[in-house]
Amino acid sequence: MYFRPEFDWRAKVTRYVPPTTFELQMTSAHSDWMGTRVGCELAVEGDGATRVRFYDTGWPEQNEHWRVSFYCWPMYLRILRRNWEHGEFVEYERRLDV
Repeated sequence: MYFRPEFDWRAKVTRYVPPTTFELQMTSAHSDWMGTRVGCELAVEGDGATRVRFYDTGWPEQNEHWRVSFYCWPMYLRILRRNWEHGEFVEYERRLDV
């Protein structure tokens, strides 16, 4: 999970059920992130749309780092959606500009 040089973190895959489920557990990261699990589950709805259930669990406490991280996830998911729907690519450094 590379965000920039000072945030070059590592994780192991703890769940993988193709093509619907993927989960990572952090193994090398800021101490607040250690042991947390980040994942997603995909499900096709009745109308053919795909529902994405994203989660980030295992935080030791709801501190400032937790707040910032939980602010960032919706931003990343929005960028991912823009990529899927419009083919747009946003570099990490520009993530706050879109």
